[in-house]
Amino acid sequence: MPAITLPLAFKATAELSEPQFTKVYYYIDMGTCPFLTIINVPLSHLTLQKFKESLPKTNFKYFNHLRTEDEGLLKSEINNDSEKLLPIFAGGKVIMTLLTNEKFINDKSK
Repeated sequence: MPAITLPLAFKATAELSEPQFTKVYYYIDMGTCPFLTIINVPLSHLTLQKFKESLPKTNFKYFNHLRTEDEGLLKSEINNDSEKLLPIFAGGKVIMTLLTNEKFINDKSK
């Protein structure tokens, strides 16, 4: 997997002024309008499990949107509940895509 880097502005300010909540924007299947959930944990402690707890159901495939030096923007699948969700931009914006199992299987067969 390509190296994932946090934006410098985020690295410099994360510990000094980190809010005690995190906004997570997420898409379900191929939706074009994101949903927003606010999770009452700081970004540095946000895990997949905490995100799942904010959802009405959890039988999804989870993909964290990331920016890498090598590949640019990409979606990285996360399946470990203790894995940290990473921001995509300096402002600490976390973006996820959630695919239902049926949708994931149908898309892979194309």
